[in-house]
Amino acid sequence: MTDSFRSGNSRTLAKTLDQLGHPLAVLDRRGVIVFVNLPLCQLFKADATQLVGQSCSWQVAEDDSPFGALLTALAPPAGALQGKLVVRRLTTPIVFDSTQSGQLFIPLLDD
Repeated sequence: MTDSFRSGNSRTLAKTLDQLGHPLAVLDRRGVIVFVNLPLCQLFKADATQLVGQSCSWQVAEDDSPFGALLTALAPPAGALQGKLVVRRLTTPIVFDSTQSGQLFIPLLDD
C-alpha cells in the first residue's frame, strides 16, 4: 500500500484492506491502479509503488512488462466501467501455484 496521499479515514481503510487476506486492487474509471493491498503485493512479489499508476487493459499481456499478466487480469469488464456490478471468474490462476481464481468488480463512480 502507498501512504503518500493518505490521511485519517483513508489510512484506516487502507489498513483494513491490507488485513483482508485476499488480493485487492482499486482502479479508477480509466483502468489505472490507484491502490493495491498487501496480499496482492505479496502474491506478485512486488511493491505497491511498482503497481500503483499502472494501466490495466486487455492489450498489456502483449507487452514486455514484468506485470503484464496481472495488468491484463485486472482489466475490468466493460460492464464495470459502465457502473454495473460484474463478476468474472478466472479458470486458471494467473500466478503459478496460486489458489486465487476469482474476481469481483464493484464499480465506484466518482460523479
